[in-house]
Formats: sequence, structure tokens, C-alpha cells
Amino acid sequence: MKNGKSIEFGMYMSTYDFVNRNNLGTEATELFGINWEAEDDIDQIEELIKYVGGKHIYVRHVETTRHSDEDIKVYYDDNMATIEKLKSEVEKYKSGFNEVMEYFDSISDEEKPLLSERLNKLGL
Repeated sequence: MKNGKSIEFGMYMSTYDFVNRNNLGTEATELFGINWEAEDDIDQIEELIKYVGGKHIYVRHVETTRHSDEDIKVYYDDNMATIEKLKSEVEKYKSGFNEVMEYFDSISDEEKPLLSERLNKLGL
């Protein structure tokens, strides 16, 4: 994340609480302006997370049954991170496949069996 900032996952009371516990005072001022005020906690926290480069970190309001003012949950979604990683891998393989096919189309018919043999040895 930006400037090596990390986000503490857990429960928060407000944007102020989130900013304080994650040492994001400078970033909050850069994003919201001097003398900013907490208005829509969920939106502001999401904006801050995005601003510092957080990915797959989500914010939601949680109804609490205990006597606590901490009703904002900040959490990491492993599933979305895995999906993004898989998408990246698929794109990488598609790109590689397209390069191989372009190369295959550019070589002579005599060279194609040798290329196919090499690719088979590599398990491709």
C-alpha cells in the first residue's frame, strides 16, 4: 500500500477511530481537506483504504448485539484476492499462448513439428 501503510482489520466506531488506529491523519487531510469531519463513515473509510492502495479490503456496517459503539467492520476478502490472482494468471497464459501461436504461424512448415515436440516436452 501507499507509503508502506497497512490497515488493521477489525471493528471501528467511526472514521475518526479508523484514522487514529491506522495512523492515517496525513492521508485523511490530503483526501478530505484540513479540518475534515467524519460524515459518512463507511464511504470515507472506503475512500481512505483506496487512497492508500488497499485492495480486497471491505467495509460494512454491522448490527451489534453487545453494548459497543464499534459497528463498522473492516475486513480482507481472501476470495476476491484469489479471484484477482487467477484472473492475472489466466491473462498471462493467454498472452503467452498468443505469442506462441504467432510464432508458430511465422515459422516454416518444416520447423513446426520440432516446435510441437519441444512444447510437448515442456508439458504445453
